[in-house]
Amino acid sequence: MSIRNSRLAQVALAATAFVSLGIQGAAAAYPDHAVTIIASSAPGSGGDATARTFLPYVEKCLGQPVIIVNKAGAGGALALAQLVAAKPDGYTIGAANMPNVGAQAIQTGGKLPADQLDYVANVTSSRVTIDVAKDSKINSLKDFIDYANANPVTLGLSSLGGDDHLTQLLLSAKANIKMTMVPFGDGGSSRAALLGGHVTAASMSDSEAASYLDQVKPLAIAGEQRSQFLPDVPTMRELGFDVIGGSNQIFAAPKGTPKEALDKLSACFASTFSDDAFKADAVKRQIPAFYMGPADTEKYVREQTEVLQQLWKTNPWVQ
Repeated sequence: MSIRNSRLAQVALAATAFVSLGIQGAAAAYPDHAVTIIASSAPGSGGDATARTFLPYVEKCLGQPVIIVNKAGAGGALALAQLVAAKPDGYTIGAANMPNVGAQAIQTGGKLPADQLDYVANVTSSRVTIDVAKDSKINSLKDFIDYANANPVTLGLSSLGGDDHLTQLLLSAKANIKMTMVPFGDGGSSRAALLGGHVTAASMSDSEAASYLDQVKPLAIAGEQRSQFLPDVPTMRELGFDVIGGSNQIFAAPKGTPKEALDKLSACFASTFSDDAFKADAVKRQIPAFYMGPADTEKYVREQTEVLQQLWKTNPWVQ
């Protein structure tokens, strides 16, 4: 081979290598394949329905499929453990509820979620209600408190250490009443126990209560203001009890996830909230959509965890 031909071959080889590197760099742009969401809720539950409502809009923004894997159990601890152990590459994120994940970490003495995760967004904010069966003679929170002062009261819950349990602990302390808390594993089973007459009352989210107004009677809501889904139901504050409680669904990634991936994920969740089709879906499905960006979400988780730590010191929710 002549010197000229040898040099031409070297140039061609270098050009091929440069093009190859360019292709590899383009392929590596995030995301280049499906993203998995580990959901801490069971299929068909309210949390699962919320995550799946967001899914098509996030997929559209990312340009890649989004796959939901349900990992229910232990108040969100199982899903959190799987998320924390996942590779921090942006292709595995989690949907979890506060205060559940914070409460689980505190009661087990484990690491706090705020120290193990990089946050993407807060997407909902529901508030807890206290409800009786539609045919109950109890018609107000005052009626319920009077009844509890004269009779044994059982209250159906989804789980110990969940937002419904923690909120009702606060109410029982403020109202100076005793309630036997009965966990049923999920909101649907708790509601069924109420309708079957197995418990005096049940605790559920405002959106869930609003979906069953033909069967249940909400007495009060633990919100800063009345719920858009239950405008005629007074807040506990209105009735003289300073009790705020509920559940926020947050999306987060394992600690150490690349900034490029976090920025893209955060942008996609933010853009979803400005999509008119999503807004219509949220109203139709009675999803209490409420957006916070990564920084505000982390701040919220840390603040709520501090509140839980103080509650644990004075009134631990499991013995």
